Amino acid sequence: MCVCVCVYMCARAGVVTSLACCPESGLLLSASLDGTLRCWSMEGGDQVQCFPIEGGEPPLALGGPMKGGTFFTFSQQGVDFWTISSLYNLHCRLGGDLGGSVRQIVVPSCPLPYPTRVLCVSGDRNVTIVAAETGAVLTSFSAGQRVRCADYCLPKEILLVLTEGGTLIRASTLTNPATCVDEWKARGQGPWQREEQTDGEGDQWIAKPGPASCMVLYSNIADRLRALDEWKSLQEQRCQRPTNKKPLHDAKNRFLVMLGHNGGCVSVLMLDTGKVQYRTPAHNGQKITSLQADPENSYLLTAGMQHSIGSMG
Repeated sequence: MCVCVCVYMCARAGVVTSLACCPESGLLLSASLDGTLRCWSMEGGDQVQCFPIEGGEPPLALGGPMKGGTFFTFSQQGVDFWTISSLYNLHCRLGGDLGGSVRQIVVPSCPLPYPTRVLCVSGDRNVTIVAAETGAVLTSFSAGQRVRCADYCLPKEILLVLTEGGTLIRASTLTNPATCVDEWKARGQGPWQREEQTDGEGDQWIAKPGPASCMVLYSNIADRLRALDEWKSLQEQRCQRPTNKKPLHDAKNRFLVMLGHNGGCVSVLMLDTGKVQYRTPAHNGQKITSLQADPENSYLLTAGMQHSIGSMG
């Protein structure tokens, strides 16, 4: 059975004299006696661009090879040649689930000489790291379950993935695909200790932390030269599977993982070990929906279900 779908487009004041399809952009071009050329989206049926022809006769027809977005129009006065300038071009095509949209984009804030990297979460479980300048895919990772959010520690070449179930995955980005190094489950969900039994407003009863609902990386680099030397050393290990070698303690450069929980709790984990360093109640036991790190000012911003924003310093 063949089904035909008709898309109606209307935004002109004059008779349409010619139509042409541009295969590279997927746009429909139209010429009209109102003295304009227009580009239309064939999917949405809406107008994308309008080109008024000033001081000339209305175009009677248009055509051409359409390669590279080039075409011609002619009128009673002569022939004009046109080139469509795109507002954007395809930079990188992500793999993974067919039809999976990009749900998160993260650009790590690392100064030169670090390269600029872009982390993309697409579909249900796919994470891709791309070179910003070229669009080349450097590595990808499939979490095996739906991804809630992800972050990327470029100086350590570590990918962090938080799943819908609250599991935190740590993977090495030195290989392609990225290699899972650790899976931390139920971190920060243990019983509250006596010294933790007071939240910021003085309440004595605190809800259970519950699974992690959001995550952000907190990077405070005080010794930039040491961090850069370590990163350069890691590049020599690219394409090699990571080892279980215990990382050296770095007292100056701190890389922490901040977790927000369903029960209104913020947990602070060490990036290298996953050990919980600190935990505090927040947002009156309501779900924490978002975290934003501000290492330069030593702050962590939190947003909760009770429509409020908090800060920790």
